[in-house]
Amino acid sequence: MEQSQYIQLPQALAFYKAASEAYRVDTPWNCFITLHLETAGILPKEASKHVRESLQRLGKYHRRNGMAFSYGWVLENALVKGVHVHILVHRPKELPMHPMSYYWAILRLFRIKREKGILKTEKFYAYQSYHINIARVLDYTLKGLRSGAEGQFADITGFKLGRPVNEGLIYGKRIGWSR
Repeated sequence: MEQSQYIQLPQALAFYKAASEAYRVDTPWNCFITLHLETAGILPKEASKHVRESLQRLGKYHRRNGMAFSYGWVLENALVKGVHVHILVHRPKELPMHPMSYYWAILRLFRIKREKGILKTEKFYAYQSYHINIARVLDYTLKGLRSGAEGQFADITGFKLGRPVNEGLIYGKRIGWSR
């Protein structure tokens, strides 16, 4: 099984491009969720597979309800929090349910029970542009970039990331996005 300690520069660049493309095709990532998988009982060796399968179910849910869907995700393994995933999703504006109900639906599709400490959300501020919101979130989700690559990332994208942080060993894919 593949293992990684950090996000590689090509992966970070593709993730950044996917966020831009999502906006261009009118499915901007406007919902940021963190799920504490290890707290929910999902083993570190199963986390990557679990995330990918769960996002497939979430995609089917969107398509079944006639909604566009795009996403990005990053797995991290912090000493205190254990394995957790940051998910950026396009939540359609026409979705009739309250945002909190949508988060609970995501938990259901991820087959995770509602418990304290499992789900954390971060707001996308309506008064800020997509680019400002996504910059803040990308800076946070790409903090696991290989140390020293942040300069190359900035040279290529014009987007300056904060200082990289070791986000622990991940089994399987560490980062992914919709195509």
